[in-house]
Order: sequence, then C-alpha cells, then structure tokens
Amino acid sequence: MSGIRSALAVGLAALLLSTPSVFASGDLFRFSASTDAFVFDLILVGREDPGYVQARWTGKPTDAPARRHHIDMDRARRQLIVYPVRADGQPAFELRVSGTTGELWFDGRRLRGTADWTVW
Repeated sequence: MSGIRSALAVGLAALLLSTPSVFASGDLFRFSASTDAFVFDLILVGREDPGYVQARWTGKPTDAPARRHHIDMDRARRQLIVYPVRADGQPAFELRVSGTTGELWFDGRRLRGTADWTVW
C-alpha cells in the first residue's frame, strides 16, 4: 500500500509543478508603428510560437469580428510575416519584420515600426 501512496504522491507533485506552465499564457512578440495621427499595435499571444494575433489600430471598431491570420515566424532568425487569411471587411494589412524593425502596409499606408521578440 505504501508503494501506491508513494507513486500517487510523486504523480500529484509532478502534476502540481507542471500545471502553471500548462495554463500560462503571455506575449510572444510585439510590434508597434505610429505617425502623429495613427497607431498600429500587433501582439502575438499564447503559450508557444507563433501564438495568435491581437491587432489594434486607430479607428478600429470595438465590435470588429475576430479574424484568422497567416503567420510565418522564425524566432531564431528574428523574421516574421503576418497577414489576414482572407478579406473580411476590415482594413487589410501585411507586416514584415526582420530583427527589431518592420514594415507595415495598412490600408494604403506604409509605416516602419519596432519589434520586440522578448517573451513575457
């Protein structure tokens, strides 16, 4: 009986120690570009690369529908390409990042911005 209890205790300890990482979620990547009148922020959120996109921009409706994105990420080379999978009525954008800088094409605008590869 003590062998079963020992096995259960080890299993429970392993489960308790691993649970926070299973439920942990954070920012995997951030990009920001702005002008005097326009701000665009993109964050990749999740537990592992590439995560999912959370984008916001000046004038984005608060009730904008969720959208799917194509994400091509190479963290080792610090390269990223993100764009919506299909048109959905929201302004179109494409983001290309290399290192700590990137170019954003957003609804006819071209902006340069900064990237942060730090995982939070």
